[in-house]
Amino acid sequence: MNTVSDFQVNQIVRGKVAGVFVILGFRVLGGEDYAQLKSVNPNDHTKTQPGELALPLTAIESYN
Repeated sequence: MNTVSDFQVNQIVRGKVAGVFVILGFRVLGGEDYAQLKSVNPNDHTKTQPGELALPLTAIESYN
């Protein structure tokens, strides 16, 4: 199980189902740890999409 200490702000991560994101921060919702994310272009991480979303840490993994 992922914990906040497994990730850091500005880290590029991958959704376990889909997407590539940059971590903007962390929050707790309903007692579960979430990462606040912004979608990035997988081919150019400097290009982001508008808007943000939060996913539980169990739904993301390191981008290798």
